[in-house]
Amino acid sequence: MQKTSIKCGIDHLGYCKLLQKLNSIESKCNRIILELSEVKNLVPSKPSVDRLIESLEQSANDLYEQSVRQRELVEQSIAGEVTMRIVRRNEYGL
Repeated sequence: MQKTSIKCGIDHLGYCKLLQKLNSIESKCNRIILELSEVKNLVPSKPSVDRLIESLEQSANDLYEQSVRQRELVEQSIAGEVTMRIVRRNEYGL
């Protein structure tokens, strides 16, 4: 992995837009998780269906947690407490 430090010159409006988008992602993840739990109650239990629902729930939870981490970074950046690092992966994911 190559790590590169980049200082971004995002203005306050840019941070606000980013926070709005992260809020939208978090709301959508919460809705997906809620709807999946409702589907789980409506659909007869089968191992393949249960695994699919659990996989979708886990993906939504992971996306939500990633969004929360990004929100924290943005909030720290607004306060001038952090320098973001961009990590670029090669074609093999390393």
